[in-house]
This record gives sequence, structure tokens and C-alpha cells, in this order.
Amino acid sequence: MLLNGNVGTSNRQIWVVYSSSSVTMRCKNSGLRFIGGSFTGYLRMAYVTTRDLDPNAADSTARIQLLDRYAKFYPTGGTFAASMTSDTTRAAMNFNFQTNFPGNDSLLMIALPHHVPMLANSTSNTLKFKCLKGNMTEVYGKSWLMNENLTKVNWYPLGNLNAVPPNYRDTLFRTLVYDYDTICGARSFPYVPNGNNQPSNDVYGFGKTGAKYGRLAVIADELLSLGYPQCDSIGRNIRDTLKYNLNSWLNGRANPIILGANLRDSLMYDSKFGGIISSLSYDQGYYQDFGNAFYNDHHLQYGYWAYMSAAIARKDPAWVTQYGSKVVDILRDIGNPSSQDPYFTPHRMMDWYDGNSWANGMYDAGAGRNQESSSEAANAWYGMYLYGMATNNQNIKNTGRLMLASEMRAAHYYYHIDPNNSPYPLSYTNSYHIVGNLWHALITNSTFFGKKTRYVYGIQIIPTTPATEELWSHAYSKQVYDFALQYDSVFMRNGQITTGIFNWTTICVGAQAYAYPDTALAFYNKYRGFAGNFDGGASKTNVLYWILTRKFNPTIGIQQIGNEIPLKFNLYQSYPNPFNPSAIIKFDISQNTDVKVVIYDLLGREVTTLVNGQLKAGVYKTEWNAAGYASGTYFYRITAGDFSETKKMILVK
Repeated sequence: MLLNGNVGTSNRQIWVVYSSSSVTMRCKNSGLRFIGGSFTGYLRMAYVTTRDLDPNAADSTARIQLLDRYAKFYPTGGTFAASMTSDTTRAAMNFNFQTNFPGNDSLLMIALPHHVPMLANSTSNTLKFKCLKGNMTEVYGKSWLMNENLTKVNWYPLGNLNAVPPNYRDTLFRTLVYDYDTICGARSFPYVPNGNNQPSNDVYGFGKTGAKYGRLAVIADELLSLGYPQCDSIGRNIRDTLKYNLNSWLNGRANPIILGANLRDSLMYDSKFGGIISSLSYDQGYYQDFGNAFYNDHHLQYGYWAYMSAAIARKDPAWVTQYGSKVVDILRDIGNPSSQDPYFTPHRMMDWYDGNSWANGMYDAGAGRNQESSSEAANAWYGMYLYGMATNNQNIKNTGRLMLASEMRAAHYYYHIDPNNSPYPLSYTNSYHIVGNLWHALITNSTFFGKKTRYVYGIQIIPTTPATEELWSHAYSKQVYDFALQYDSVFMRNGQITTGIFNWTTICVGAQAYAYPDTALAFYNKYRGFAGNFDGGASKTNVLYWILTRKFNPTIGIQQIGNEIPLKFNLYQSYPNPFNPSAIIKFDISQNTDVKVVIYDLLGREVTTLVNGQLKAGVYKTEWNAAGYASGTYFYRITAGDFSETKKMILVK
């Protein structure tokens, strides 16, 4: 028997209660109470509205009718599955639910905001449910089909060194030689951390240092391909040094770097909970290695290990033969996709419903699980994706690539705040345009180590890698950089700069260089040559690499307008026209293609390239800042596939 009772409480709330069989209940302010004997079956309750407070309370009848229709269908279990599309640019994801009516496809479930653009199912917005992450949407059917776009980034960003002028590449090469010398050259001092690029002594710190080495080796590979033959030996020697340090951990031996009196660290397999843990945390307690033995932060730590392993594997198949199975064990600890694996927990960190991972391990909290650094989480899956690519293991590659896409989508929705379209209250977004720590039921404007502005933003940037190109964007970086300076005068600024502040600026440069690459390049010169001014996972070379590839990246500053897919290619008249000093150029792209937008002077000489890369179908705009150019007539020309068009613009100063 179905019980459909509207229960009006003292605060004017209306709920509906459903029962699988006849039952007598009494409702008071203190709650519901069974009367008249025992009961076996299910009860379901649903909130409908709060009269006088809900502007849509008049919809209550429709809400109750919808709940009535689906009340008897409920899920009893579920599985997640995913597969690559034939063109490998997207993944087809499924939530498959089992129900109490196996032969019936009637099921009503609720989606979060990030699900909706991916969903192929029928949806509605009748119930008007909300949660911390925003307005929720009803989804119909026992199987959800979602299509996720996958990253295009691999070893190098889309905006890479090809577009950087030779004189700047020469500077980058000289910087790489400096970093190389402090790792395994004339200025290296084994096992003395800080200031000389030497390894740190804990799981997280070593991971950052090792990933830094790996990133330097990959940059050396790119420079080698552009005509710097010395980079062959530089990349090889950096990898050899990295292998010396990493192999000790992978062999299960104590880290050769002494932590303190009688303290050594190593990795060990935990047969009780199925994972790889730190011996120091297991022996010494929760606070060692950030609670690694309690499974805290595993992906945030081992993600760096995944990247360094990928950087080695890319050039050293013999090393993979010897150590590859141990690297895969670390990947199984954080991203095992198989529920049939008897040794490792499946998807220990990733929450496929929420879209993001959770970092805290085996302890509870009132607000649920939490994750501080969305960027370090993305880095874990980026490293996994690259290791699969380096070893030609399609399962590892595709698993990492999909997890990276999911993590980045969640970051865009729930960490990166658009003040004009945010689920969070104005009391938060008026002061912060990013989430410092995300919980199931809470957001905070702080980190576990403090709430300085550079900490809160920097923890969502670290580390700067090619994946940062998709995790962040020019528009969002500019918004964050401009906004954050109001609250932290030393956030990426000259002034009273301490070593600690320098460390964080080498992290926050990931956003600064995206927003204002010339400003970032000028500030870079303030770091001086001392490697200790750089965060443990950052290097002079990688910071400069990121600044230069942002400065000369011809797709930075392009903004897609809405979700419209135009029917044809089109180039609009720039505005304002005449202009001083900036003009907006808008254009339509009707299909995915390579696009180039170039500015010419009156004599037909090329002045600058605004766009030069592949764009998806859509409506775009870009901006030309002509502050450094003389008054006069200029022309802008678009080439997109077989389409080309030229228009005139006038600069008046």
C-alpha cells in the first residue's frame, strides 16, 4: 500500500512519505513514529517545498505527482562503465542501476550540474532540488549515457616551443643547462635539499622533486627536436639521476636521504586494505607523510611518481621491463579500474558521480570527504595517462585520460568560480573566486596550512604542466589574477619578497603567465638564480617554459561565446572601429578545423598572428591590443579550412 501524506511541519515544510506496505505512523515535531505493530519493507521520504519561502511553491502539485509516479521504483545497486569512441576524442560513460523492478526501466534519479551537458537521457527540472554544488536535474531511466570530451594535451601543451622565437629558445636552453648542473652537474651536492634541486626526503616531497626532473627531461626532448643536440645527453643524464633515486624506492629499500635520527622512509604493500603505503607513516603515525598509511592524499602524492615514471619510460624501455610492474602497482593503488583485482581497491580516490576525487583517507568528518588541490588530482591522472602512452598500454592510457577529463570538468564547475554563475553564496564569491577546499557539504576559503590568498589560489594551480593549459584558461586566469591582487599585495608582485613568497609565486605563475605573460616574464627576472626561491616541484626551466609558451601561444586570448554551432563560416567587423588601443574580432567556425587570424599593415606586411591552431565549431572572439603600434589602417584576415576573408580596421591615437 502506498502512503502519500503531506506532512506540514512547524517551519512550513512539506514532505511526502511512501511505504511499501500498510503502516500507521504518527507525525509530531519530534519526528515520525510507528504505531500499531512491527513493519518490514521500505520507507521513502522526499522534501517538496517550504511554504512562504519557496518562490516556486506553486509547483508543489507537479512535484508530488512526479514523486508519486516513481515512488515504487528504487535502485538496489549500480555499476560504472566507460569506453572510448572510435575517433578516441570522447569517452562514452554509463551509470547502470539495478532496481527492485528488474524488468522495468522506470527510475527517477538526480544529476549534478556537471552531468547535464554530457547526458543523453531525458531530463526535467520539476523538483527544484539544490545541493552545495548547485541546482539538481531529474534523470529518467536505469542507465545514464554520458559523453565526455577527452584532453588533446599530451607530452607538450598545444601552445608549445614551436611558436617561441629562437632567441627565447636559446635563453630557455641556457636555463635548462643551469638546472641540469644543479641536479647532476658541477653544482650538485647529493642529498642536500633546498637551493640546489636535490631530492626531498618524504613521499610527497620526493614525488615533486622527481616530477620536476621528469619535466626537465621532457623539455630537453622538445629542445632536442628543435635543434639543440646537447639536450640528448642532458635528458639522458637527468633520467639516469632520476632512476638512481626512484629505483631505491621501487626496490622497497629505504630512501637514501636521511630524514633524521633513525628515521628512514620506504614504500610497502598493505595487505589489509589493499594499497601501497609509506613505512614512516605506518611506523610513526598519522602526521608522517601527510597520513599516507591512513590513505590520505595518495593520488596527490603518487601522481608525481606517475609523471616521473612516464618521463623515464618514454625513453627507456629496458627500465620499464625491470620496474614497470612496480609502477603499475602504484597506479593500481590510486586508479585501479577493476573490481576483480584482488590486491587493490577499485577507484580508491575518484568519485565518478561527483566527478572529482576525494583526498582524505580512513577518517570521518562532519562535512564528509574533502579534496584540497584539484590541480594535483588532475596531475595524478595526467601522469597515469602519460605512463600508458609511454608504455603503449591503452588501458592505462585511456583510464588516466578519462579520469583527467572528469577531474578537470569538476574543477571547472566546483572549484573555479564564475561570480556571475556560481552555486555558492555571495558571502563567499565576493571575496574569493576559487574554492580552497571542497567537502561533500562545505567549501572553505583556506587550506590545511593557511588561508593566505596565494595559498588558496596556488593550491589549485600546482603543478604547472601541459595539463594546466586545459585545467585553466586565459579568461579565468585573468579574472583570478586581477581579483586576487585586491586582497594580497604580494600575490605575484614585486615588493617585500621572502623566500617563502618566492616559492608560491613560482606556483601562481601558472595563472599569471596565462593572464599576463609579459608581466610574468618581467617578474621572472626577480627570482634570481637561486633554486631555493622555487617551490620543490618547480624549476627555473619549467617556469620560463610556461611563460614563453603562454607569451607566444597564438590561441591564448580566444574566447568561445556561448554554445551555438553556426551554419557557416563568417568574419565580423571589428569593434570599436576606429579603435584605440584594443579591438575585438569576432568570427564563426561551422566545423572543427585549423584557424588562423593574422593582422597586416597597409603595405601587406604581417604584423602579428592572433589565432593559429585547431578550434572546435563555435562562435569566437579575440582581442588585438595595438598599444605598441602606430596609427593607421590595418587589415585582419581569417583562414579556416577553405574559407578566407579580410576586413579593414583603423587605429587612431
